[in-house]
Amino acid sequence: MKKGLLYLLLALSIVLASCRAGKEEEDNRIKVDVTILPYAGLVKAVGGDKVDITVLVPPQNACETYEPSPVDIAHGSKAELYFAVGAGYAFESGLLKGISENYKNVKIINTSIGIQILDNNPHVWLFAVGLRNIISKIYTGLTEKRPYLEEYFRKNRDKFLARLDSAETVINNNLAGLKGKKILVFHPSWYYFAIEHNLEQIAIEKEGKEPTAQDLKNIVNIAKKEKITTVFLEPNTNEESGEAVLEELKAKSVLLNPMEEDVIKNLCDTSEKISKAVK
Repeated sequence: MKKGLLYLLLALSIVLASCRAGKEEEDNRIKVDVTILPYAGLVKAVGGDKVDITVLVPPQNACETYEPSPVDIAHGSKAELYFAVGAGYAFESGLLKGISENYKNVKIINTSIGIQILDNNPHVWLFAVGLRNIISKIYTGLTEKRPYLEEYFRKNRDKFLARLDSAETVINNNLAGLKGKKILVFHPSWYYFAIEHNLEQIAIEKEGKEPTAQDLKNIVNIAKKEKITTVFLEPNTNEESGEAVLEELKAKSVLLNPMEEDVIKNLCDTSEKISKAVK
């Protein structure tokens, strides 16, 4: 009986020790804030199970018109790191200003530093050069917070970069033969992606502003001249403006979402959609 009780107490102590260890590990995760969902995927790719990530702008919101509330800003109070998009993302400035002024414990890292920003376009996570820069900033930021996890973060970073290399081969194959082709998009999210792959993006909407009747007329004229038959829309596309262009051009629509969490998969999927739609 005593022997059985001893085994029981031993087993119980092991369970309790395991629970304590698990709780300590959970408590020691780096608390990270990001603005948009794609950056949660990028931070998770490097940080793995050593990070606890909060996305401050819900994926269903149109970022250009999103205004952070005091509650959104308050979410930053418990974070250690904030990996910002940067790149002049106007709507993000309110979040960063509120957090930097109120929560001195949060280190804000602008992941766009080192990327050449063109035409004030902030969609720097949607092309390979930008991604490599962002991942480098995330790796450095996490390593500085938990130096003893450097090897873990480095392996994850290298795994991501190897996956990106493979994806570039797929993307280049999908877009082979489309050099110089024009793609008509509603929102200018794919600007860097287009440049990187020798495409030309024509955008209906600019800087989150709805197109005027004259803007739509000009776009339609360009599209007709270029014999464009596909319009690439996004989940938050203004239905009225989108439908007007589609109807006028007698065009089909294809949905592209720049806010997917798995950025690499999204770039591959996007290249496949473009290759099938653009002749």
